[in-house]
Amino acid sequence: MLRTRAELARRLRAEQITADVSRISRWESGNHAVPAPVTALYEQEADQPRARLLAISRLMARSSGHLEERAALAEVPAPPAAEIDDILDRAGRAGARVNGAEWLSWAVAVSAFHHFYMPSPLWQAVCDRLVSELARTRGVAHHRRHEACVTLLDHPVAQPHLLRAAGRWLTRRDVQVVTPVLSLLAEVDGPGASDLVLKLLRSSSRRLRSGTLGVVTTKLARGHLDHAAQHELEAMCARRLARTTSTSEALSTLDLATHLPAAAFDRLVTAIRHVGTRETVLRAREQASLVPLQLSRGIGKRVGWGAQVDTAGSTRTTPEPDLMLDRLVQEALFHVHGWRRSLAGRTLGASPYAAVVAERALSLTQDDNPVVGLRAWALLGALGHGGRTDEMVERACATTVSESQREALYALSLSPRPLTAAEADALVALAAGTSDPDVRYGVTLTLGMVAPQRLEEVAGLDRASQRAAAWWRTTGPVLRDDDCNGSAA
Repeated sequence: MLRTRAELARRLRAEQITADVSRISRWESGNHAVPAPVTALYEQEADQPRARLLAISRLMARSSGHLEERAALAEVPAPPAAEIDDILDRAGRAGARVNGAEWLSWAVAVSAFHHFYMPSPLWQAVCDRLVSELARTRGVAHHRRHEACVTLLDHPVAQPHLLRAAGRWLTRRDVQVVTPVLSLLAEVDGPGASDLVLKLLRSSSRRLRSGTLGVVTTKLARGHLDHAAQHELEAMCARRLARTTSTSEALSTLDLATHLPAAAFDRLVTAIRHVGTRETVLRAREQASLVPLQLSRGIGKRVGWGAQVDTAGSTRTTPEPDLMLDRLVQEALFHVHGWRRSLAGRTLGASPYAAVVAERALSLTQDDNPVVGLRAWALLGALGHGGRTDEMVERACATTVSESQREALYALSLSPRPLTAAEADALVALAAGTSDPDVRYGVTLTLGMVAPQRLEEVAGLDRASQRAAAWWRTTGPVLRDDDCNGSAA
């Protein structure tokens, strides 16, 4: 393990990579884009799964909008042709394994060519498989496949094949997992993708509408939507703000409202009759936060400092406050834009602080402020539970607030390990003891992902659970990459 910048600089120069201490400092501070070969060496020296940090680095480069950072995306060297052929051969064969790093390598290799040909049946088989695996992975395995998908979407030849695969997944009968696949539509700027997400937003399925709203907001923030679409979203915001909604729906509405163009936002605020709602919307836009800044900063500092102390362990040296860690925690929990929360959560998940931040987040799930509690559950899903899955199951089953229960169950479906028999027993009993269809959906989702052998015990509760169990039997449970060595996030 390299312990100093000078050691790292020497190691990089040995690999023919230009480096010195000041250059490394600029990379670490975020002032300069980190070249892909440097990221690969970091992964190797830190004993990380291949492309774990690369996937996050490419995601951040694309999100920054800076030309220098976007140029860094093209620096990833393609693997040898024989390796690419082998990956493609396995991707087209049922039962052959392809891990997330290999998917990303193949996508990068494909994107290096302006034009290339593959038979349509092979395109369909490969893209259908990649989309299915994207929907049924979490953590490192998911992030690498997501980056592979986005890389293909950036290519004019690959894009239509992957979009058709996403469409086939989303229109499957009784589809149980939609959000990871829906998120791909946010990466495509064009009238076809925009029309599709607006159509999905009008769907009769509440689950599909809910999953689509975050995608629509991201597309709005990126300037993908025309004036007619913006007007439609303004009217929808007005309707949602005028009625009493759940906390999660209110947060989604805040996200959308704060990204409306200036004139539309002014009209929206003027039309809000309730003074408290108007002040909340204005504050969210001004501060880019779901909660007042004093609260979000306080929690960010408290969780960040606690994570530093826990990580330092028995060492006598008091750590310096890590302002970047505090900011990441604050944004992962409370940034008004869902995409920024996701980006911060993924970055935290790839850091050495992931497990200890997750432990601190678990304590926040019982906060008196419902926004804090819901956001803490969501962050736990992103960070990998911090080894506290058993306690999460206990809290999910004990809470009397159905909205918190639903968020907890979604976080549990992203468990880095299979559920134990006792944990699955508790969820089966929870499903049997409730009439809330969303809670039963959450139980079948969790069992389908991480305890599929127990699905039959809830299949007979109602028609929806029966159809969900049948879908999971056909689709299969969570996929885990063998090269991740238990990496939680």
